[in-house]
Amino acid sequence: MRNPTTVILGLCLAAITLPFNSPAADDDKAWAIGLWLDSPDLETPAVQWTVFDEDPIPGFKETLIRNRNIHQKMLKNTEDERRMRSVRSAQISTAWDRCFKRVTGDKVNLLTGGPGESQGYSSDGGDGDKWIVTKTVSVHGAPVCWCLHVEVHQGETIQLKLTEKNRFDLLSAYESVMTNLPPDK
Repeated sequence: MRNPTTVILGLCLAAITLPFNSPAADDDKAWAIGLWLDSPDLETPAVQWTVFDEDPIPGFKETLIRNRNIHQKMLKNTEDERRMRSVRSAQISTAWDRCFKRVTGDKVNLLTGGPGESQGYSSDGGDGDKWIVTKTVSVHGAPVCWCLHVEVHQGETIQLKLTEKNRFDLLSAYESVMTNLPPDK
């Protein structure tokens, strides 16, 4: 070691800049969400969820429109009401869950609804509009999901409870697309 002063100055400089490079300094830039699942009608109180930067509903409707003809043929070929509900549920779930196609596995979370259980999520991804989106789950044979719009800001925490009252109405969206046929050309 030729010049110990250089080593000492380097260590001092590193020690001085550590607080500015530490994760604690980034905490001021992060936003957070606290989530609870409170939906007693779910047979298994658990949902897969993620955070979207854009509203997935237009993509869901576009998928339904693109597949409308095949969906209608499948429904016409069903022989009874129970089978038709099952086919329709599968069509809805497939179209909605397709929104997750671009989401990598490490970005999908599991939220359970045990008494007093919650889950936190934080990100330093910047302020703005976000959507808390779940994959579909079944309630009495019908697919349900949540798609909640939130506006996040650095340093703030949002608390959300997923309940029966704030679900996204998949069936209504499906029916509006399936009944609003384009004009004949």
